[in-house]
Amino acid sequence: MISLAQLKLAWNRFFFEPFSPLPIAVYRAVLGFVILVNQALVLADVNVWYGPRGALTPETAQKISGGAGFNLLRLFPESESYVWLLFALSGLFAFTLMIGLFTRASAIALFLLLVTFSHRNPLILMSGD
Repeated sequence: MISLAQLKLAWNRFFFEPFSPLPIAVYRAVLGFVILVNQALVLADVNVWYGPRGALTPETAQKISGGAGFNLLRLFPESESYVWLLFALSGLFAFTLMIGLFTRASAIALFLLLVTFSHRNPLILMSGD
């Protein structure tokens, strides 16, 4: 049986004991690099996968995702230039996350953009292949 004093000691050790930031820094850098590689692989087909006249129209994507999916592209008029702008921003934020520049803001912005693209075309990320 664990005593209350042991539980308190374990709590304080887990949350307040100093530790090396190296593992999370390596994870952050690798995550940014992997996202950049993914963006580079998708670069040639951005209009096909995410554009308004691509393989999946925005209306069909909204129906597939149940209509409640988070999509920043809905805030802008349907245009390939806005798709490219958000795609370029996602690459920029992945790079800044990788190098450790404004990591919190970069991580939040990158997360919102990645969710946007996954809800814009949910069929290419379902791993059915």
